Amino acid sequence: MIMSYDNEIEIPFDVLDMDGFLYLVPHGLHISSEPIIKSGIFELEIANRNVTVTPMAGKDAEKKYEAHPKLKADEFLFISGTWDKPVIFSKQLLEILDMTIEAIYKFYSKYDKRLEDVDPEQLVIKNGRLCIGNRPTDDMVVVWNGNDFIVTAAAAKLGPNDVSVVEVDGAITGKKFRCKYGMLDYRAS
Repeated sequence: MIMSYDNEIEIPFDVLDMDGFLYLVPHGLHISSEPIIKSGIFELEIANRNVTVTPMAGKDAEKKYEAHPKLKADEFLFISGTWDKPVIFSKQLLEILDMTIEAIYKFYSKYDKRLEDVDPEQLVIKNGRLCIGNRPTDDMVVVWNGNDFIVTAAAAKLGPNDVSVVEVDGAITGKKFRCKYGMLDYRAS
């Protein structure tokens, strides 16, 4: 049985209509129109506020969508509960608006205690979620090494005193593994 720990935080977004293209920005952070207009956008308005988004799946994910010629699209998503028009997430737009991951962290850490012990450098926005750390591609296990519990890849060679305890799901954040059991030391295989 795999134990899991939620390392993704659903955050709300505002939807900006920029020259007919719908782009996402994290809700609650200050938006200034001047840098957007300077970047080559002619028409700008808020199309929707405080929405959550979901990743595209199936045939929708295979379709080709267009982005604004002045703004790169990193992801195409749907507003939760609607499947009619895609919205675009662009790291370039966040840079234009000076919405750094530190600013996003500062705003959301006031409201979500799961971010208390997290370094802002360990955060990334992906699939419309604020993700803590990187999910490993290998299966991971908690190991008792005789002194403490650590986490390592299930395929890693264990030492003579190491005992594999349980398979675990989580994310690597620095030299720690964030999982259901808290922040455990991580040993690369």
